[in-house]
Amino acid sequence: MCEGVAGHFPYPKYRPGQLDLVKTICESIQSGGIHAIEAPNGIGKTSSILTNVAYYVKEGLVDGFIYLVRTHRQIDRVLDELPHFNLKVAPLRGKGELCLMGFAKEEVYEACNEVRRSGRCKFSRYVDDKAPLRVQELIERSLQLKTCPYYWSLRRLGYSELVVAPINYLLEEEPWRMLSEWLKGRDIVLVVDEAHNLSRHLISSQVRRIDLNLTIYEEIRKAGVDFIEVPKDYAQKALGLEVEGRLFVDGDGNSLTLLDLPDKRERLRSFYAAILVSGTWGPDRLVSREVGVRLKVKRISPDWGSNAIVLVTEDLTTRYSERERSLKMIYEMVVGVVNSIEGNVGVFTPSYDIINYFREMGLEDHVNKPVYYENDSNNSVEEFKSMADKGGAVLLGVQSGRISEGVDFPGNEMIASVVVGLQLPRPGLEQRLRRVVELNLFGESGEIELLHAVRSASQAAGRCVRGPEDAGFIVLADYRFLMDNVRPMLPYWMLRKMTPVSSKEVPKLAKSFNRLIGNVQTGP
Repeated sequence: MCEGVAGHFPYPKYRPGQLDLVKTICESIQSGGIHAIEAPNGIGKTSSILTNVAYYVKEGLVDGFIYLVRTHRQIDRVLDELPHFNLKVAPLRGKGELCLMGFAKEEVYEACNEVRRSGRCKFSRYVDDKAPLRVQELIERSLQLKTCPYYWSLRRLGYSELVVAPINYLLEEEPWRMLSEWLKGRDIVLVVDEAHNLSRHLISSQVRRIDLNLTIYEEIRKAGVDFIEVPKDYAQKALGLEVEGRLFVDGDGNSLTLLDLPDKRERLRSFYAAILVSGTWGPDRLVSREVGVRLKVKRISPDWGSNAIVLVTEDLTTRYSERERSLKMIYEMVVGVVNSIEGNVGVFTPSYDIINYFREMGLEDHVNKPVYYENDSNNSVEEFKSMADKGGAVLLGVQSGRISEGVDFPGNEMIASVVVGLQLPRPGLEQRLRRVVELNLFGESGEIELLHAVRSASQAAGRCVRGPEDAGFIVLADYRFLMDNVRPMLPYWMLRKMTPVSSKEVPKLAKSFNRLIGNVQTGP
């Protein structure tokens, strides 16, 4: 049945491994059910998915596709590819991104529904025209026409073959209800890109941080206990709080709710087929536990990053019990790498606290390149990229953040990536509650949390390697990457190249890498 799928590929040639990916996606859809596919970032996942959408829709084999992505930037990436495919598309975004009434994201659904019921929404005018595809034009036209961009864009569902939306359309109640109506009586295929984030979203949806101004924090400190659960009656009568779920507070000023929600993984069974694509899945047994069905991950494994170097430091860690001793050594190694590499360097930390530590240490004064930070401005990433041919720069961001998973750095836009530690929750109340949810959902406490951290590190590390012949200098700055329970969670191409070193060796090896780049670029 999949013999004709290649006829819908619009480009003159495939990237290495891409034809295998196209056919694997096609065969997985054909067999129905839930499937996990692993393919390295840079292989051309978006065009491979859209090739299958075009084939299945144009041949009348299914009624449509829902393509879920992690960020709004990735929706734009799909739209960039669409001129090569003749598809009717409905790009959907979250109500919090589009609401023109100015409601905060965390309260937008309740506030929006209230003003719509009362007739107080200023943007309720009905418009017959098709909503613009691009978000900026959509908002500008909505302001002109006094219509709601969110509900205007939803009208595209009626004639679409492909819906592109953020992953919260699967996980949050109101978007899911709306999507469920569109699904009724139709054979729809679900594709989730960067699907390794699915279980992380499931845990985060049940452990929610809330802002409270309570004197109770000081009382907990005085009592010498780690945290307390606040009874609902007390929260309501004494504190005036209407709390969903169970409320916990600790002596450090943290307030979190633990919600008991139905298992949203059941929603994956609502589709003709569900295709979960990622560049970093990890061991089959853990993926099966995350997804909720036994499956074997289908892996597309071209020889990726043949000129990449992957180093693991044996003497550094961001482990909380050892972090104070290690941080200065990490900082010195980062400075050494940045000053040794000829070109752009990305540095990915587990938290903004460590980025702030680098700033306080005077990073800008100690490196020979301009320094850019993920959240300093909307233009910081583009400015960083532009420095690739001007002596290079350094860009700092957090693992699992906007730049470590949602931005591509092709060619020489990032030649080295330094991954500082593992992004594990700080020991304390939040970690305990997340492990309760993990145990309830996945039957395991701690292992899925560790897998999330290794995936985030792997995604960040791979920013500088986007093809089979790419040269990239990767540093995993934490000895835990060498541990027996962590190593199997790393991508195969990275595992094959890992070399343990001391942190003092890394800057010298970075200088040697410059010669390798020169040889690769000039050729024999």
